[in-house]
Amino acid sequence: MKYYFIYSAGGGAGDWNGIKRIWNSTMPEILKSNILLKFGDIFFNHVSSGNLIRPQRWNEIDNIRQWLFNNVNDDFVLDNSEILLDSGTAKIVAWIAHHNPQISSSEILNKFDNTVEELHITEKYANIIVNSNIDYAVSFDIPNPFKIRSQNGNTRTNLMNNNENDIETERLSIRYCAKYTNKLYEELTDRIGEQNAINKIMITCNGEWTREQYDYYLSLLNFEPINIAIGGLTRSMRNNVNNLVTWNIRNYSKIHYLGCGGIENVNLLKENHLDYINSSVDVSTPLNRAIDGNIKNTSWSGYFSYIDKNLYRIKPETKEQILNIHRNSINTLFSEHEMSNIIEAILLHQNGQSSQETYNARAKLILHNSDVFRCNAL
Repeated sequence: MKYYFIYSAGGGAGDWNGIKRIWNSTMPEILKSNILLKFGDIFFNHVSSGNLIRPQRWNEIDNIRQWLFNNVNDDFVLDNSEILLDSGTAKIVAWIAHHNPQISSSEILNKFDNTVEELHITEKYANIIVNSNIDYAVSFDIPNPFKIRSQNGNTRTNLMNNNENDIETERLSIRYCAKYTNKLYEELTDRIGEQNAINKIMITCNGEWTREQYDYYLSLLNFEPINIAIGGLTRSMRNNVNNLVTWNIRNYSKIHYLGCGGIENVNLLKENHLDYINSSVDVSTPLNRAIDGNIKNTSWSGYFSYIDKNLYRIKPETKEQILNIHRNSINTLFSEHEMSNIIEAILLHQNGQSSQETYNARAKLILHNSDVFRCNAL
């Protein structure tokens, strides 16, 4: 499977500034050739904000390929990177839920629809796809974020399953997904023609859907899709993989598994022969584990091994073990000496001595972990 490196505009400014600083000296072509950008990360506020839209970015950014170049100053991303655009609609669900703590599933669906319509989000999305020369763009879905972090002490899980997950609510969700897919198809067709629109759109399906729900969604579409993106995989991965086997998706021109989780989940797709030659995956786990460490030394960043694919937490007592693993690995992104320096800087960071250098080291660890996942996905 092809692996997409996630470039985020979300939280963790120190770490993303580190990525910007080391990009030209360190970012390998094999990772920057396939990049996933998140529309929601760029244009939507955090849940606690009074407004969903980030007005300055919304008004000033109309080409996110150029926006990426402005961040990393690398001509490669302008002409050579294949960019897959994720809608980031989970941020809309999170924002609605944060400001409406007692809201029901059907009310989330309806507020989501009203928000998308009133703010003309689909139109903006279509403009960004065209102006940025996006290679593939997922259609809008209404995801069920597994966790909503908020600043008001009210953390909710399973937003779309609060004792109201009846058949009609599920079908309403699917109808909305089809509505936005059709609207995106119409918007792109108006701008670039029907075939170009179909070539770019990846219809987004929920991995938790049954074959009947999947077929129902397809029956509502106004065009014959050739690409598919599958999300919602991680919460019940084995059951969801069993669903996908019944969907018979092998005939799509491109199949992408959205944020499918850890290495074990990628392997589960492979074990069930869902790693088609035309398939790809993105995973945030290598990023998240690289920056787990805090300056209080109560949590630790993690190194993924090329050899056994396991995660090793970076602590003084594990440094030599990790370096021994790295020494015996082949085709590594960083030499043993470079990895030693990375680990030393991360240990300083976790000992309360954070600096630009330690953030650069965490950024390099993101690239290392991502390369391990890339190798595993092949």
